[in-house]
Amino acid sequence: MFFHIVLFKIKPSVSEEEIDNFFIGLDSLKSIRGIVSVHYGAIDKNVYKNFSDRTRGYTYSLVVKLKNQAFLESYEKDTYHNLVRTSVIVPLLDQSVETPVMAVDWNDISDEKASTMRPILRNVLTFGTILSFGLFLGWKFRSRY
Repeated sequence: MFFHIVLFKIKPSVSEEEIDNFFIGLDSLKSIRGIVSVHYGAIDKNVYKNFSDRTRGYTYSLVVKLKNQAFLESYEKDTYHNLVRTSVIVPLLDQSVETPVMAVDWNDISDEKASTMRPILRNVLTFGTILSFGLFLGWKFRSRY
């Protein structure tokens, strides 16, 4: 899987209706070929009660899960994606700040790593179980000389 993560700094003056339309626009991206799922929402600053605010002023986020990296290029060029970007997202961005949008893309290798690690982990766990059982038996039936 491949992930496309976008953070937005939305103008403080944006209405609730405009935010609702923003969410509808983001949700509609699901219809683009190659997208597995779309997740979005407001960044909750209340999470940061006991440690520093890590939002850096970003107020909303979008996570797009794609089938693979090849679909990112077609997603970026997609006519519908560009329509949502220009008509729904860009008008709400806070253009008074230096970087109203930040995007990060990454290839999820956890499934690959997990599949290669499973046999190793299974062997380690099996050996650990046998060793533990052997130690238990040794302790349970130790000689009392």
